[in-house]
Amino acid sequence: MRKTLILTLFLACLALAGQAKDQWTLNGNTYDVDTLVFPHPVGPGVTFAKFDLPAMPLKVSVMEMDLTNPYVEMETWLGGSKSVGTETPTNAVARNVAAGRDVIGATNGDFYRTSPADQVGVPTSGQITQGQVMVAPTGRASFVLDDNRKPYVDRVDFSASYSYAGGNITIAKMNNPENTGANRTCLFTRTYGPSTYTCATGKLVLLAPKGDAFRWLHNSTEHCVVEQVIDATGAAVTIPDGKAFLWMQGNHVAHAEAMTVGADVDVTLKVSLRSKPGTYFPMKEMVGGSDHIIMRNGIYEDAWDERHPRTCIGFNADSTRVYFVVIDGRSTESVGVTTRESVGIFTALGAVNAVNLDGGGSSCMVVNGDVVNRPSDGSVRSVGNGLILYSNAPADDEIGLLNFEPRCYNISVSAVTRFSIWGYNQYGVLKTRNLEGCTLSCDEQVGHFTPDGEFIAAPTPANGNLYATYNGVTTTQPVSIVYASKRLRCDSVVIDTNHPYTLEVLGQSGYNDDFVNPATVQWHVDNPTVCDIDPECVVHALADGQTIIIGNAENFNDTLYVRVENPKARVTTVENGPLDPDTWTVTQSGGKNRVVSALDNGLRIAFEGSSSRNAYVRLAKRLQLWGIPDTIRLRIRPGELNLSRITFSTQLTRGSQVLTTVNVPAEHGEEITLDLPTDQWCDAEDLSIYPIQLVYIQINMASPTSGQNYSLDIPGMELIYDYPQQSASGDVNGDGTIDIQDLNIIINVILGQEDNPKADVNGNGITDIQDLNTLISTILGI
Repeated sequence: MRKTLILTLFLACLALAGQAKDQWTLNGNTYDVDTLVFPHPVGPGVTFAKFDLPAMPLKVSVMEMDLTNPYVEMETWLGGSKSVGTETPTNAVARNVAAGRDVIGATNGDFYRTSPADQVGVPTSGQITQGQVMVAPTGRASFVLDDNRKPYVDRVDFSASYSYAGGNITIAKMNNPENTGANRTCLFTRTYGPSTYTCATGKLVLLAPKGDAFRWLHNSTEHCVVEQVIDATGAAVTIPDGKAFLWMQGNHVAHAEAMTVGADVDVTLKVSLRSKPGTYFPMKEMVGGSDHIIMRNGIYEDAWDERHPRTCIGFNADSTRVYFVVIDGRSTESVGVTTRESVGIFTALGAVNAVNLDGGGSSCMVVNGDVVNRPSDGSVRSVGNGLILYSNAPADDEIGLLNFEPRCYNISVSAVTRFSIWGYNQYGVLKTRNLEGCTLSCDEQVGHFTPDGEFIAAPTPANGNLYATYNGVTTTQPVSIVYASKRLRCDSVVIDTNHPYTLEVLGQSGYNDDFVNPATVQWHVDNPTVCDIDPECVVHALADGQTIIIGNAENFNDTLYVRVENPKARVTTVENGPLDPDTWTVTQSGGKNRVVSALDNGLRIAFEGSSSRNAYVRLAKRLQLWGIPDTIRLRIRPGELNLSRITFSTQLTRGSQVLTTVNVPAEHGEEITLDLPTDQWCDAEDLSIYPIQLVYIQINMASPTSGQNYSLDIPGMELIYDYPQQSASGDVNGDGTIDIQDLNIIINVILGQEDNPKADVNGNGITDIQDLNTLISTILGI
C-alpha cells in the first residue's frame, strides 16, 4: 500500500509537467509565465520547479513540500550550529547529511546581526529547532511548524522566568544580545556559542543541570543548580559545555548576590502565537524574517513596496503543502518583487498564507546539492540561519522510480540532444542523476532516439511523450517540439587546415539550449577563397584570411566571423616575427639601471641587482597570438639568478583572463625550457576561444645581490604548433621518409621547375615558403 501511494504521488508530479501555469497576476498586472524547469520530484514528498516572467523579467524557484508524506522533514539550522556564526546554505547542506538523513533542499532564513564581531549571525526573530529554543523569539513575523506537522504564519512571542527561594524573576532575552539593557536578566546557553558576548557590568550566575542534561525546550521547565556567581569583567565569558549563564544587570544584580552555590533554580520557557496569546502548544520549528506577513488566509497583510530578491515561505488552505520560494532580483535577468507582487506568486502556486524571510544577497535555494537560483551578490552568501528539507526514509539502494532530468521540455525542431535519467528508490530518495542501462523511446511524431541514446527532434512542431524503462520500471515525460529562437553558439572562430570547425546552432527553448542540426540552415561563405563548408556543415580552411559565414533558416539569421591562420612554421616567436624590445613594457622589482635588447626569438634584460622581498621581472604586451598554438614556450638562461616560478597571463576571446603558474625546476642546465600546453589551462578544442592574447609573463626570483650586474637572457618566447597531418604529408616523393629529397622537390616547385601537388605540405592551396619552413622544422624535429 505504501509503495502504491508513493508511486501515485510521484506520477502526479510528472503529470504536472504538461500543466504549468500560463499566466500569473502580480499586483494587478498579468504576466505570461515560461516554465524553465518543469515540476519534478527531488526527494520524498518534495518537487522543484523554476519559472520565468520574461516581461518583468523575473526568475522564481519553488520547492513544494507535501506534509502528508511521512518520509520528509523540515528543520531550521543555525550557522555553524551556533547562534553566533554564519554559514552558506551549501555548507549547511553538506554538514547536515548523515546516515538516514538525506538532505533534499535548503534555503536561507532570517535577518541576522552583522555587528559587532562577537554577535554576528544571531537571528533577529529568534529560532526554534526540534522544539528547542535556540534563540528566543522576539515577536516578529515567522513561519511555525508544530509537532503535528501543521504550519502557521504569525508573530511569535516569548516569555521566560526563573524561580529561586520562592521568588519568580522575569528573563528578558535568551541567546539574543539585542536590547539587553539595564535592570534585566538574560539567559545564555551553550547554543549561543563558546562564550557570551562582552559582559560589561553586572553578575553572571553559572547554572548546571540538576539531573538530566539541559534541553531548553519551549513551554518547559529546566531544573538547575547554582554552581558559581561571578562579576562581569568587561569581556566575553566562556560558557562551559552543558551549562548556562544567567546574566543579571542593574537592579537585578541583587538577585544574583542573594543566591548561594548549590541552591536550586528553575528556569521556565514559554512561546506562543500572537493570534493565540497564552496558548502554549507543541512548537517544533520556527524561523522569522523581515517582520512582513505577506498574506494570511488569502488576505494581503504587510506592505514592503520595494523590489528586491526575496526568500519567502507559505502554505495552502488545508495546511498540507508548504512552498519555499526564492525570487531573484537586482539584475537585468530578474528585477525582484515587492511583497504585494509576491502575493500573486503564492496565489498562483496555491498558497493562502505566506511570510517574507531574509532577501537581497542572502536569497539562496539549494536543491540536491545545487544552487538553483542566481544570488544577487554573484556568489552564495554566508547567513545566520535557514531551513533544510531532508528524508528520513529507510535505507534502500534499489531503483524503484524514474524521472527524466529536470529541464524545459519545449524543445526546438531538429534539435539533437541527450537526456539523463534520474533514478530514485521506492520512497522517492534520489540515488543517481545518470542512470545507465535505460531503454529510451518516444512517440513517433516528436522524433526518434538513435541506438546510442541521442534524441533527434522532429523537423516540425509536435506534442507527445518520451519514455524511459529500467528493470521493469517506466516513466513518461511529456514533450513539445516547437519553433524556437535559434542562434550560433559563438560569433567568431579561428581555424586552420588541421582544425576544421563544425557549425553549432542552438535552439533556445526555455531554460535549456539544445544543439540544432546545422544542416537545416542555409549557409553562405562571403569569401569562398578563405574557407568552405562541406555537406556535413564542417568549415574547412583554404587560405589565410578573414570572412563571414551567413546562416539563414526559419526563426534564424546569424553570422559567424571566421579567421584562417595557418602556422608559419612548427616553432615561431610569440609575435609571429622578430621581437621588437621597444614595444614591450618591462617592469621589475629587485633591480635597477635596466637595459632591454633583442636576443634570438626573445629578449635580454641586463640590470644591476637591488634588494627586494618579492623580486621579479614582468614582460607585458597585449599580443594576439597567431592561430591555434598547442604550446607557449619560454626558454630562459638565468645565469646567476635563482628563479622560482613563471606566471603566464593570457586572455581568451570567450572567457576571462587566465593566470597559469609554472615552477622552475631546482635542478636545471644552463638553459631552462618551460612549456605551457594550451590544453592544460583552457578548453583548447573550443575554436571560439581563439585568438588568444598574451597579457604578460612574470618571472619571479630570489632577491638579487645589491650592486651585482645580471643578465637575464630569454632567447625564446615562442609558440609551438603540432600538425601531424602536415608532417605526414611532408613525404612529398612518397618513399616513406621525410628527408632532404622532399625538400629539394618543394624548392623546385617554388622555382617553377617541377609540378607536384604533394608539395603543398600546409594544405593551403599553394606551395610557398611556408611549406618549406614546415618541412625543415619536421626534418629537424622541432
